[in-house]
Amino acid sequence: MPKRGGLPTNILKLNKLRNNKMNKKYLLMIIILILVVSASLLFINVKSPTDAVVMEKHYILAQSMAPGSTPTIIANKKGFFAKEGLDIEVKPFTSGKLAFDALLGENADFATVAETPLVYASLNGQEFYIITTMTYSNSNTKVIVRKDRGILNPKDLKGKKVSTFLGSNAEFLMSEFLNRNGLTTNDVKIVNLRPPEMPTALINGDIDAFFVWEPHVYNAKKELGDKAEIYQGDFYTETFNIVVRKDFAEVNPKTIEKFIRALISSEDYIKNNHDESVRIVADYLTVDSTVLENIWQGFSFKIVLDSFLLDSLNNQAKWAIKNEKVPKESKLPNYKDFIYKLALKKINKKAVTI
Repeated sequence: MPKRGGLPTNILKLNKLRNNKMNKKYLLMIIILILVVSASLLFINVKSPTDAVVMEKHYILAQSMAPGSTPTIIANKKGFFAKEGLDIEVKPFTSGKLAFDALLGENADFATVAETPLVYASLNGQEFYIITTMTYSNSNTKVIVRKDRGILNPKDLKGKKVSTFLGSNAEFLMSEFLNRNGLTTNDVKIVNLRPPEMPTALINGDIDAFFVWEPHVYNAKKELGDKAEIYQGDFYTETFNIVVRKDFAEVNPKTIEKFIRALISSEDYIKNNHDESVRIVADYLTVDSTVLENIWQGFSFKIVLDSFLLDSLNNQAKWAIKNEKVPKESKLPNYKDFIYKLALKKINKKAVTI
């Protein structure tokens, strides 16, 4: 019998059963909806392995403010380091020697530098690895003289006050240039100045000539005009290299590989985008693009490790020992011990010919 004023008991049980089934149905639908939405969001937000870039820790590149640094300048400005997952902070230096000093002092992880500072460091017992050469030039480092000071040919430098940056490849060029013109460093009065200081010193008449790399030579020539003359020796080709400490290379092989891949991207960009490359580097170095264009043809940008580098290191080491630029007990190193081939060889075997 039904309860007074209510539904029969069997009808109440039926309704309760229906409600439970509907609740379970709705709950199942909600769960399915949540799973579908979650899967959609996951699909949208997760990139494929080839697109994903995982940024590494922060690294510092000590970079010389010179055209030889063009590949690293381009790699930074065009985002090639970032594309490889490298968080690179660039610290500018007025010379490769000072950039290299920062590296040796553990204030940088990578440095751009010519070969001469590397020779001095190796002969003084310091350790490092060259991971690649990136720039060659036989016209970047020169001598500019003041003709109105009676310097009408290289031999007239005798007794004159000349400047260079000691410990750099400009010092090597100066020594060789003088020797090839019948003079020695004892025949001139040498003033050690930093590269940006030289044009002003020459213009003001504090020195009679200076040996250094571009754009400082052209900056001085632009102001002095016909009062100045530029000489360059075709006997010397400088290399510009990327260097790391040995302990860094031993624990960061993958990082070095990524750094080199970024430089290879830069090399390709420079080949295919001449005008834009000149503009980027000129802006970074704060020089007129027409000035940089005039010297650009003297540069070759190649990511390699070759025998030319070894020959340069050996020749300059012999020069330094012969001219007593280093302690007398210094011995000629085996420069193959200063070359880190693993990374570049893994990426491009043909680029390593040492």
